[in-house]
Amino acid sequence: MELYQMLDDVKPQLNSVAAQLQERIALNEGTIYRLDDLQQALTNWLELSIEALVDDAMFHTIEGDRSQAFNRHAWENQLSRLEPVQVQASERIAA
Repeated sequence: MELYQMLDDVKPQLNSVAAQLQERIALNEGTIYRLDDLQQALTNWLELSIEALVDDAMFHTIEGDRSQAFNRHAWENQLSRLEPVQVQASERIAA
């Protein structure tokens, strides 16, 4: 799935969260933001979050501390669905 398609697919959820944020911020801080601005801020935040996860993908998937890794169980679940390929020693990928 393309990243932009995914963002389009989650737009209704982001819009719902934006409405909840608008209410919560107004109640807690007395500040009111336009709903459209909050929706855009959430979309930008999500894009930046995805970029940060990609930058740290090795940590989150196999290298880092399990307790600090984001959603490692989902990665392991996806990996378990893959069929490993058999390669000869001469074809092995060099580290």
